[in-house]
Amino acid sequence: MRVLLTVCLFSLLGLSACDSSDSPNNTPKENVETSENPVKSTIKTSEVRKPNMVNSDVKLCAKLNDDKFYENNESYKKLLLGKDGWIFRTKTDFFYNLRSDPTTVGRIARLNKAYEHQGIKLVISLIPTRGMLHDEYINYPEFEKGRAVKAYQDLAKALKAQGITIGEIESFSAGQKFYYKRDHHWDSNGAKMMAQNIAKKIKALPVYSSLEKKEYYTQAEGTYDQYGTFSKYTDKICGGETPPERVPDYKTFLKDSGGEDDLFGDDIKPEIVLVGTSNSTQSAARANFDGFLREYIGADVENLAVSGGGIDTAMLAWLASDEYKVHKPKIVIWELPVYVNYRHPRVYNQITPSVYGKCKGEDVILTKEVVINGDELALFSAKNDGQNIIPQGHYLTIDFDSYKAKKIYIEVKDNAGTSEKFRFKRSKTYKGENTFFYELNQDNKNPIDMMRLYSLPGDANGKVTMQVCSYPKTKN
Repeated sequence: MRVLLTVCLFSLLGLSACDSSDSPNNTPKENVETSENPVKSTIKTSEVRKPNMVNSDVKLCAKLNDDKFYENNESYKKLLLGKDGWIFRTKTDFFYNLRSDPTTVGRIARLNKAYEHQGIKLVISLIPTRGMLHDEYINYPEFEKGRAVKAYQDLAKALKAQGITIGEIESFSAGQKFYYKRDHHWDSNGAKMMAQNIAKKIKALPVYSSLEKKEYYTQAEGTYDQYGTFSKYTDKICGGETPPERVPDYKTFLKDSGGEDDLFGDDIKPEIVLVGTSNSTQSAARANFDGFLREYIGADVENLAVSGGGIDTAMLAWLASDEYKVHKPKIVIWELPVYVNYRHPRVYNQITPSVYGKCKGEDVILTKEVVINGDELALFSAKNDGQNIIPQGHYLTIDFDSYKAKKIYIEVKDNAGTSEKFRFKRSKTYKGENTFFYELNQDNKNPIDMMRLYSLPGDANGKVTMQVCSYPKTKN
């Protein structure tokens, strides 16, 4: 399967809702991946153009000091050349506005409780920035490494205080390799380091004793030339050919399998699922993260990560799949880079209710079927439907029976006149069902006056079934 990757941030999340209520300063508004304007981040060794090129051949031109060349690359802000062929982004690589406030932590804690309700243990792989780990390769006075590392550690500490298992980097000393020199992905060193930490945390969990154990080993099978995403951009603007970074090509095998790497795909579903960004995909990052997880945990891992879909597409697609409905794993590992907008409600407004899924029985507060007729669709009216529903403790499911919606808008207005609007936008990489989940405002106790879909496309047709669901009270 051909995996495409971008060098810039065109959208926050590949499968996300985009409201405008939370856009703090010094925070990336978009993720490092998108399905728009894709480029290949890796080229096979056989396709190397100039294998004799070295780090001293890496140069940046004067054009890269001009803001106009970054208009569609907000994560970059500026590209700077560091020592030994390293390239840095002044915004994302040196980002340290990591929130560990009660609101942000509360959203993630609710997600953790949702998984607990399903009997699943959530493990978050918290990936630090390039600046935190490799600032010795550049002199950038505006970056305060100590402040950035403390923010990372504070976030990990706050999440662990909520009972969430966190895979983290514990040492930020100079000299340890974690990222590629000219690419936003981690390399095999970083993936291995994180996998070892996650394995240590998982082995301390009660659930570990119930996992089916297997023995794996990892070995390098030749080398690979990684053409970095930054190089692709600089070559386009400046011309020339930036050299690739030649790295070991690691693969993980089941012991006594004879080196056949297709033996992972047996009929027994792994009890651990990995969801995440292109860091976790072999075709984009070439880091063997899932392989290292298998080796150090000593159990099989199903890799459902997605390239070009942000931090939530892989998880949402999995939660919408038949596999999730019929086979729930014991552990889900969420690979989460801290330099993306992880704290925005748009992430959790969809993921958290998706974990619970469609409601049944006493959790169903209201079911309503509406025929699409025009660009606006009334979902609920307190006056006409005669029900008193408060947002707190509830979520919506919105099912299109035939129309394949990729982008929809919803407005929820309470009886105090407060209106909240929300945009759902599905990535091209999303392969789930045609159902949308939306968590209502969990801080709002004012009864809902009306709910509607609006700005529906002209070709929208068929019926919409809407349900108002109650979260299980013991877990909300």
